[in-house]
Amino acid sequence: MQMLGPYIAPLTFSVPPPSQQRRFVDEMSAKMIERRVRKKENGKKKKAEKRQRKQGKQGNDPINEGDTSDTNSDSSSSTYSASGGPNQDKKIQKIETKAERKMTKVNAEDAAKIDKHRAKKIEKREQDLERRADKDAKKATEKVQKASVKNERRSDKRRRKEEENIASMEFLVIENLGSE
Repeated sequence: MQMLGPYIAPLTFSVPPPSQQRRFVDEMSAKMIERRVRKKENGKKKKAEKRQRKQGKQGNDPINEGDTSDTNSDSSSSTYSASGGPNQDKKIQKIETKAERKMTKVNAEDAAKIDKHRAKKIEKREQDLERRADKDAKKATEKVQKASVKNERRSDKRRRKEEENIASMEFLVIENLGSE
């Protein structure tokens, strides 16, 4: 123990904080990490803004003026407005506002014709929207089917390749056993 005496130091709990490494590589890696973090944050911000814009487009459409007025409007337009609400299709809103403007300027007979014409246009637009929704649903179904077929093909190819590898390994093993 006496020989080790010069190498023994007293134990203390007052330890200075670790010094930061000042090597060039360490600084570069710290900057790279910082950049990555900033990039991820910017990506998250952009996605959030995009999501808000989409929600804004869906929810911030102005409510049709014809819905609140007590002018000559039939039950079909009011029922559609109730179902559509503030998220109505812009083209339908445009049709209704145009019809309301025309109805204020004409007599009762012409107003009925305008109202009938407006109902036809709205019905046509609703059919177009339904057709488009059906088409989108069909495309989505086809896409899912194609993806499943593609995955099936990939798994078959992978399985065949594994079988080939197994077959070649058996051949190699047999050849090695036979040569010994």
